[in-house]
Amino acid sequence: AWGARQDRLLDAAGLPRTGCPYDAASLLEAMRSDKKVRAGEIRFALSAGPGAWEVRPVGDVALEPALAQWCGAG
Repeated sequence: AWGARQDRLLDAAGLPRTGCPYDAASLLEAMRSDKKVRAGEIRFALSAGPGAWEVRPVGDVALEPALAQWCGAG
Protein backbone atom coordinates (compact mmCIF):
# COMPACT_ATOMS: atom_id res chain seq x y z
CA ALA A 1 0.00 0.00 0.00
CA TRP A 2 2.80 2.42 0.88
CA GLY A 3 4.62 1.77 -2.41
CA ALA A 4 1.42 2.28 -4.39
CA ARG A 5 0.88 5.60 -2.62
CA GLN A 6 4.40 6.70 -3.53
CA ASP A 7 3.72 5.77 -7.17
CA ARG A 8 0.50 7.84 -7.17
CA LEU A 9 2.38 10.84 -5.75
CA LEU A 10 5.09 10.56 -8.42
CA ASP A 11 2.43 10.28 -11.12
CA ALA A 12 0.54 13.30 -9.75
CA ALA A 13 3.74 15.36 -9.80
CA GLY A 14 4.54 14.24 -13.35
CA LEU A 15 7.76 12.53 -12.20
CA PRO A 16 9.05 9.27 -13.68
CA ARG A 17 9.01 6.07 -11.65
CA THR A 18 11.85 4.54 -13.66
CA GLY A 19 14.52 5.74 -15.99
CA CYS A 20 16.29 9.06 -16.06
CA PRO A 21 17.59 11.50 -18.66
CA TYR A 22 21.14 11.44 -17.20
CA ASP A 23 24.00 8.98 -17.23
CA ALA A 24 24.89 7.13 -14.03
CA ALA A 25 28.30 8.80 -13.66
CA SER A 26 26.76 12.29 -13.76
CA LEU A 27 24.16 11.33 -11.15
CA LEU A 28 26.78 9.81 -8.87
CA GLU A 29 28.89 12.97 -9.12
CA ALA A 30 25.90 15.16 -8.24
CA MET A 31 24.93 12.88 -5.34
CA ARG A 32 28.39 13.30 -3.82
CA SER A 33 27.61 17.00 -3.23
CA ASP A 34 24.39 16.28 -1.29
CA LYS A 35 24.14 17.56 2.29
CA LYS A 36 23.61 14.02 3.61
CA VAL A 37 27.07 12.84 2.49
CA ARG A 38 29.28 12.05 5.48
CA ALA A 39 32.97 11.14 5.21
CA GLY A 40 32.53 10.67 1.46
CA GLU A 41 29.69 8.18 1.91
CA ILE A 42 26.37 8.85 0.14
CA ARG A 43 23.37 8.49 2.44
CA PHE A 44 19.68 8.32 1.59
CA ALA A 45 16.67 9.49 3.57
CA LEU A 46 14.31 6.53 3.16
CA SER A 47 10.63 6.43 4.00
CA ALA A 48 9.73 3.45 6.17
CA GLY A 49 6.06 4.48 6.18
CA PRO A 50 3.91 7.54 6.76
CA GLY A 51 5.89 9.91 8.98
CA ALA A 52 8.75 7.44 9.50
CA TRP A 53 12.17 8.16 7.99
CA GLU A 54 15.62 6.61 8.22
CA VAL A 55 18.93 7.93 6.91
CA ARG A 56 21.09 5.07 5.67
CA PRO A 57 24.46 4.95 3.94
CA VAL A 58 24.63 3.30 0.52
CA GLY A 59 28.05 2.25 -0.71
CA ASP A 60 29.30 2.70 -4.26
CA VAL A 61 29.36 -1.08 -4.74
CA ALA A 62 25.55 -1.14 -4.49
CA LEU A 63 24.84 2.33 -5.85
CA GLU A 64 26.79 2.30 -9.13
CA PRO A 65 25.08 -0.75 -10.70
CA ALA A 66 21.65 0.38 -9.44
CA LEU A 67 22.09 3.81 -11.03
CA ALA A 68 23.37 2.26 -14.26
CA GLN A 69 20.31 -0.01 -14.41
CA TRP A 70 17.88 2.82 -13.55
CA CYS A 71 19.40 5.21 -16.08
CA GLY A 72 19.36 2.53 -18.73
CA ALA A 73 15.62 1.99 -18.12
CA GLY A 74 14.69 5.49 -19.35
